[in-house]
Amino acid sequence: MEMLRDLLRGASNKVENPPPTDEYQSRNDPPLSSGGGQNITPPTGGGGGGGGGMDPWQTSVENRLGSLEGRLGRVEDRLGGVETNTATLTERVSHLPTKGWGVTALLMLFAAVAGVVTFQDNIHHLITGTNASGAPQIQAERNSS
Repeated sequence: MEMLRDLLRGASNKVENPPPTDEYQSRNDPPLSSGGGQNITPPTGGGGGGGGGMDPWQTSVENRLGSLEGRLGRVEDRLGGVETNTATLTERVSHLPTKGWGVTALLMLFAAVAGVVTFQDNIHHLITGTNASGAPQIQAERNSS
């Protein structure tokens, strides 16, 4: 903030001998506005010189600079909130499953379905208690002995 204020003060101090006010009016330059609708011409005297009073143009610049400083403070506060929200989101996202985990889970599911389809007859016989010929398992063992 101080740097911006120094830049503005330095810019106003560079104008040591500006042309008189009537030359400004003859060139049809638009007068400077203080932002509040009132027009203020730039200073016509040399810089420096002490004294407690500031001319209206410098007062206007100081007021606008103060307004900008206040706005910048609010922007900084909001930016701090954005940084906090970003950190929170980063932490939450770090706990989400990755693409590799999803692909692995999908491949495992396909393998399980393929195993069930391939061995469906064996699974059926295991559950019903029959052998491949359809006879109950116990009777098939008795007939073989």
